[in-house]
Amino acid sequence: MVKTPGLKYTTAMTRIVRQRTDWDAASPEAAVRRWQVKWKVQGEALLAAAHERAMPKPVARIGRHSRLPDMSEAQAIVTLILDAVRNHDPVHYRSLETTR
Repeated sequence: MVKTPGLKYTTAMTRIVRQRTDWDAASPEAAVRRWQVKWKVQGEALLAAAHERAMPKPVARIGRHSRLPDMSEAQAIVTLILDAVRNHDPVHYRSLETTR
């Protein structure tokens, strides 16, 4: 019902019963009937839980404990290096700076 929102709950139950054979019921119809009774009581909560399980998982962030440096720190280091290089030979290194 999550993948096919217009599907009615009894139709979804019937499809599941036809696909699997490991039910603990006297017949497939008995299993569907038992599920219908349960669905009337818990249906909204079960469907909400199914929608939540179907949502994409968030991508994990790289934490501070990671071996990768923070990019702002790396950018500050590069800026310091460029400033130091510019101070020693401004004419040569200014031409390099325009190419980046």
